[in-house]
Amino acid sequence: LMFFNSDIALLLWLLEKLVLYPLVLWYCVQLNQLKNGTEKIAGGEPGYQISTKRMTGIFKEQGEQINHISDGMTHAIEERMKSERFKTELITNVSHDIKTPLTSIINYVDLLEKEDLHNETAQEYLEVLERQSSRLKKLIEDLIEASKASTGNLPVHLERLEAGIFMTQTVGEFEEKTKAAGLDLVIEKPETPVYIMADSRHFWRVIDNLMNNICKYAQSGTRVYINLEVKEAQVSITFRNTSKYPLNISSDELMERFVRGDASRNTEGSGLGLSIAKNLVELMGGSISCQSKKGVGTTFTVSLPLAHAVDEKKQKAEETGEGEAEEDASESYDFGGRRILLAEDTEMNAEIVTELLELVNMHVDHAWNGEEAVERYMESAPGTYMAVLMDVQMPGMNGYEAAKAIRAQKSSRPDAGEIPIYAMTANA
Repeated sequence: LMFFNSDIALLLWLLEKLVLYPLVLWYCVQLNQLKNGTEKIAGGEPGYQISTKRMTGIFKEQGEQINHISDGMTHAIEERMKSERFKTELITNVSHDIKTPLTSIINYVDLLEKEDLHNETAQEYLEVLERQSSRLKKLIEDLIEASKASTGNLPVHLERLEAGIFMTQTVGEFEEKTKAAGLDLVIEKPETPVYIMADSRHFWRVIDNLMNNICKYAQSGTRVYINLEVKEAQVSITFRNTSKYPLNISSDELMERFVRGDASRNTEGSGLGLSIAKNLVELMGGSISCQSKKGVGTTFTVSLPLAHAVDEKKQKAEETGEGEAEEDASESYDFGGRRILLAEDTEMNAEIVTELLELVNMHVDHAWNGEEAVERYMESAPGTYMAVLMDVQMPGMNGYEAAKAIRAQKSSRPDAGEIPIYAMTANA
């Protein structure tokens, strides 16, 4: 009797483990799906949707709530983008409409200056007209450039530039302005040439905007430091000055369009200079940051790609004779957003395949099993998918059966008999 009871106890223990372990595992899988989904949304994919088909109970409810949040964020972003596009189009159109009559005003002012005016008052008025029309012209040009830069519509011609030459040029170009503002300009740069990849016109515009900002708002009688240094594969150019006025806005807000600190509104300017500089740097593949400390000053840091790092890569490829054959995958292979149907029941495998295909600009539609893959294929328009990647071992309808089901549709769908279907298996 004792042995009989022990056998029953052992059987009950085994049954408990057989039921409990899969249940705990299933809960862990659902929690992991929720975790991965929220991480993707928090990481910059607001439109990501968590698959709740296999979820149950509170996990399904939470997953659907997260998807609703994702939908709301996507809608808000779309509305914000629509608003930004409307604002940009309005600025561009209005700027162009103002520029036409302004050009006529500037031309007439120029003609009047060539006349022999004996009236001193009229001459003074003419000087005011010339000064203000030039200011308005500069404002309109800034508006148009800010509009184009923010939407990425400015052409960028990257080339190998010696950054030190631009630093030397800055000293000469701003000598009068810095003296008038009571500033002492100090340049610190390496003795050896430092090369960057940048557009020469845009790069100088960035320097020009930052220096004009410094000349306006730096405290008279102080030094302005421009430091050029190499940090790994980046070149860092730092502009450091002591501000005349304390900033009452954040550094991020300062880089936005039409923004200036309230205390500085008695100076000329559109509030566009730093925004244009930020957009131009980003168009060239770099970044710009601003840090401000009360009583210390403001520091602008421009980071751009180091040129010789790119050149060394090309040189190495040329020396091995594989310059054309072994380019970077993102440059060599770009499928232009073509769609792939992936049938894979293992989440980790699906994520890896999706990540690899997205690197070459492919869009992946994921089905969890063969039946779902066939349904997705039949619901799509002919020619939607470039190929099908089919896992062989899947629950329910396996890869072989799903491939046969797709091929069987060739009488009603011409592409069903031609679309490539690639088997994926660990048993090769």
